[in-house]
Amino acid sequence: TGGVIDVNDNLSTSTTSAVAGSYTLDSDLRGIITITNALQGFSATPTFSFTIDSATNTGTIASVDASLPAVSGTMDQQNAALFGELPSGSFIFRGFSDNPQRAAEVGRVSIVGGGALSNGLIDISDVANGNDVTDSTVTGNSFTIPDSNGAGTFSFSTSGQFNSVYAFYAVSATKIYFFETNNSVTNSNTQFVGQLRTQSLSSLNSSSPNGSGIFGWIGGDLTTDQLGNPFVAESVGV
Repeated sequence: TGGVIDVNDNLSTSTTSAVAGSYTLDSDLRGIITITNALQGFSATPTFSFTIDSATNTGTIASVDASLPAVSGTMDQQNAALFGELPSGSFIFRGFSDNPQRAAEVGRVSIVGGGALSNGLIDISDVANGNDVTDSTVTGNSFTIPDSNGAGTFSFSTSGQFNSVYAFYAVSATKIYFFETNNSVTNSNTQFVGQLRTQSLSSLNSSSPNGSGIFGWIGGDLTTDQLGNPFVAESVGV
């Protein structure tokens, strides 16, 4: 009950409010979510499969209805105590996009008094051009105060790039979901979606990146199959 969902379908944006539906959950913490609201450009009968990690109150979710758009992502329990407060502090962010081609962005930014952005840097690459920008300066417009759903907006521009306009939903003071709401050629024609996470620079030093770690990534290239569909490339390792 009481939900709201933003959709950007091929640069056509829409907002569905008063979202309602039902869910099931079995003893393995696996379930199905059925939403009674149709989502413009996405599905008339939105249905999702999900799993929950009870230790962290997080989960994963994927669409399972008959509509062509196929999506998957993550779920987080939201801290309502932060509604009405501006995000602040140092944040790292990452995003990815499949429109107009597979692309990725990573960077960092400081959110300071009044929601303004400062000390921003960003790297962007895509399968058509490789590295688009490296250590590009982010010049920012203000974050808005989250509403009763924890939702707000912000925008920024990068050196030599179009402006990017985003909607965000605050999970907590340390984690924010965002997605690009651009719907005009005067802005960026990408549709980046991702997360901001707080960055603790005070505890970072030259010895911090030490030890073993695992990684996983997904991307693509310009090679296509006989139907013209681009190939996807993925890798995991240690």
